Amino acid sequence: MQINHSDLKSLNIKDLLLNDDKYIIPVYQRNYEWKKEQIEQLLIDIKDYFIEENDKNYYIGTLIVDKKKTKNNVYETIDGQQRLTTINILCCAMKELNIDIHQYFKEPIISFESRKNSDETIDYIFNNGGKEEPKFLKYNVGIFDGIVISKDLLLKLKNELSEKFDQFIIYFFKRVFILRAQVPEDTDMNHYFEIMNSRGEQLEKHEILKARLMKELNTGDNPMQLRQHFNFIWEACSDMITNVQLHFQKEYRNNIFGENWFDFVIKDSEELFNTSIYAIKNNGKAPSLGAEFKTIIKATDINLVLNEMFDSQSVNESEGEQFQPIINFENFLLHVLKIQEQSYDVSLDDKRLLSFFENILNQKEDKVKFVKDLTYTLLQTRFLLDQYIVSRKYTNSSDSWSLQCLKFYSKDDTREKDSYSYVNTFTDQNNGKLIMLLSMFHVSTPTQIYKYWLFAALNYLVQNLSIETFDEGEKSTQIQGDDFITFLENIAQKFMLYRHLANSVEDYNKIILSPHLLEDIKPFNFENKVSYGNIESNLVFNYLDYILWNENQTEYKDFEFSFRSSVEHYYPQNPITGEFLTKELIKDVNILKLKDKNVSFDFLNCLGNLCLITHNNNSRLSNHMPKAKKDYYVQAKSKDSIKQLFMMNDQKYPNWKADEIFEHHNEMISKLSNTLFMEEDELAFS
Repeated sequence: MQINHSDLKSLNIKDLLLNDDKYIIPVYQRNYEWKKEQIEQLLIDIKDYFIEENDKNYYIGTLIVDKKKTKNNVYETIDGQQRLTTINILCCAMKELNIDIHQYFKEPIISFESRKNSDETIDYIFNNGGKEEPKFLKYNVGIFDGIVISKDLLLKLKNELSEKFDQFIIYFFKRVFILRAQVPEDTDMNHYFEIMNSRGEQLEKHEILKARLMKELNTGDNPMQLRQHFNFIWEACSDMITNVQLHFQKEYRNNIFGENWFDFVIKDSEELFNTSIYAIKNNGKAPSLGAEFKTIIKATDINLVLNEMFDSQSVNESEGEQFQPIINFENFLLHVLKIQEQSYDVSLDDKRLLSFFENILNQKEDKVKFVKDLTYTLLQTRFLLDQYIVSRKYTNSSDSWSLQCLKFYSKDDTREKDSYSYVNTFTDQNNGKLIMLLSMFHVSTPTQIYKYWLFAALNYLVQNLSIETFDEGEKSTQIQGDDFITFLENIAQKFMLYRHLANSVEDYNKIILSPHLLEDIKPFNFENKVSYGNIESNLVFNYLDYILWNENQTEYKDFEFSFRSSVEHYYPQNPITGEFLTKELIKDVNILKLKDKNVSFDFLNCLGNLCLITHNNNSRLSNHMPKAKKDYYVQAKSKDSIKQLFMMNDQKYPNWKADEIFEHHNEMISKLSNTLFMEEDELAFS
């Protein structure tokens, strides 16, 4: 099938919405499935281009359609319906937020074939927004969730862009384009979908980058050996699931990771490229990291094949364990480049991976040295990621956050073979605290391009790794656990003060790479920044939960951070019983405190009445009264929030009315203030 140029039309969002064309989502298309990650990524992509290339148009992809012969200006949407539906949802969210878009958006331009509930939901969010769930049965949950998520993301974007937000909205409608492609008449749609589903995969960006970097090594001394070393290390590091040590054969593993495998002993890139890291076999080629297909299908236990591939003389004593990293390889490469160059100019946006590397490579006179140094930084940082950054650990029956490293055990009287297992990286107390800190950061920023906390942590580890310090003790001493905890607590404090609570935000690069340039901050009132609609990051809630956890680790020993994305009003905005909150204080002491505030206090939307919970629980319970919510959560196996547990304390708050909300609000503000406005050398949670 060939599409003619006359069948292609480039439309900006304004023209897409206003040219009287309508789009039917046919019944064979799947339901709307975009979640927060996809909607946020779309907005981030547009925002980044707006900031860096705002004089150019930005294309968000292709919309493939088939014009209906029986109706004028009506198109059947063949491909691109998720993006098209999201555009309509975003416009409905802008409308609800009173963003002036009347000149761009009059009504949704989509309808759903044989899906009355989806049509009704689109119509509902256009007229009512996402304040309250639809009353009709079987509304489209995905579409309604979409507007709730879109509102939160747009508010976050508004806070981030500040005075540039209005320009962003104009850019969104006028400079963001979609390419609409009309399939030719009499197209065999079955054949078309067959072609669509069988398209071959293109090379990934990191594979292109690898080839580009290897090309530079051709000009170095002994280029074949340089390329082999580089290729072996790159392939080992690109497998983000397996600990990097396991990619090196046992007889060479100690050369890099020490006798216990939990130290990094290579001092620089020259030493790395002069160290034996694999056997020279097969005419000088590095050994394969794979297994033959016939070996795999004949194996009775795949773990035996893996042991043979990675280390035939070692046995993993930790059976049934798998670790899920918190980052992908392409994004990890940007962390590595940013660490090596200490660069403000490198962001964590992996869409620009190739251009970032190309720009820096073009500035280097000695390109061979740059690639060798990058290889060293890549291997070292990957080792540090495995050993000192939290991952998700899955066993046969459960999963949990984990901070563990590999440890080697040589055969002795009790062991028939050499073996290795996963052990806690630090002592139990430090390990537990670091798991809480690292997971707090991770769940607060699930989108990879915003993980500046991870860059801060990895950069700290690289700068503070004591290469000379390693022994044969029970734990590695190359990174001090107490110091790492202090650093992460300080970074959390800085992110809160200079980003999430600040009226004028500082750049993440300045906070992390040039903290000495930050102006000292004196205590200030941030209550408005933690009220509903003004909360810039989920870290606000998670940081508060960390403070509460740290005050009483024993009581909350079973608590762990999870991916919570919904801000809940504990006393509901729209009570299912019709009992709206009486916004008057009764207790004299509270009345006096409110007078001291000398402001109009919003009981419903203040921090005291808010907590962060999972989206599922918020959808289920949002309009229920506090007692009904408490009854549900008491029965639940896991708790969404420590702050929420405070709110459900029967002894402290037997009722949940204006006085209780006010008291809890003041307590939480006090805990945040007491922690945030400590000097760095005084900052201590223990």
